[in-house]
Amino acid sequence: MPNRTNDPARGSFATITGSQLTTYDVMISTMFSGCSFCFKQENAGGRIWAAHIMPDDGVGHVVAGAGTGLARQLAGLVPNVTGGDFTGSTAGNFRVFGAGYSNLAAPLNTGYPVRTALDEFMNIIGFRTNNVWRIWSQHINGANKTVVQVF
Repeated sequence: MPNRTNDPARGSFATITGSQLTTYDVMISTMFSGCSFCFKQENAGGRIWAAHIMPDDGVGHVVAGAGTGLARQLAGLVPNVTGGDFTGSTAGNFRVFGAGYSNLAAPLNTGYPVRTALDEFMNIIGFRTNNVWRIWSQHINGANKTVVQVF
């Protein structure tokens, strides 16, 4: 992650390299098990950006508070950490849907459930129809599956 440091309480998420969904009609993620799904629709032009952000980047930059801590940092709620935005994007609302926290309106403001078992995870899937994106979260916990629309 650009501008992240070994200090989990300092840094910036303001230069995320996201995927621009403008030329695509289908989006599907890999498994989230504490990660955050970030997206933004620009005010002018309506371009959509998306990214899958992990709380541990594998090189010692671990976010304090794991998945929920990551989501709160991305949302700009942690002192000394600059909240998220996408490099190359213009004005719009940066949205976070993470484990245990989301800056989406209720009831989605709690994000997806924090992982409590090895067979528990979340996936994101989205479709663009008539130039409008609809994005869903599917949470799997053993045999139990829940689907909610996040955008």
